[in-house]
Amino acid sequence: MEALQDEPRVARKAASMTAKRGAYAFGRYAETQAVAWLEKRGYTILGRNYRTRTSEVDIIARMDGILAFVEVKARTSAAYGLPCEAVTLRKQTRIAQAAQSWLYEQDLSDSYVRFDVIEIYPGRIRHIRNAFETPEAVA
Repeated sequence: MEALQDEPRVARKAASMTAKRGAYAFGRYAETQAVAWLEKRGYTILGRNYRTRTSEVDIIARMDGILAFVEVKARTSAAYGLPCEAVTLRKQTRIAQAAQSWLYEQDLSDSYVRFDVIEIYPGRIRHIRNAFETPEAVA
């Protein structure tokens, strides 16, 4: 009898894990699409999924001497708002922290940088250059 009580909990957990794997795969697919889009427009990709203990940058790209730290956000529909709206101040701070770490590691601290967001919808990509400034907490 006890095993029967656990089954719904196990099923919910399995469904949650499957959804997470699906979301992860969708995110990776979106990042791959963003990289291809940037390269087609002349950007050189310097890194993908750069991580520190507390932060991450999806794509690091360069064009015309400018380093772009790019956050990729994808949606299958606009039902939950625009993808760029998910780049909150907290997320911006974490991206900027990861950017600082990467710049330091690469000895490029004096480089001109910007923070971009690429939104991916079904059949559409939108590149928002200079989507945000370095948050005060990082500057």
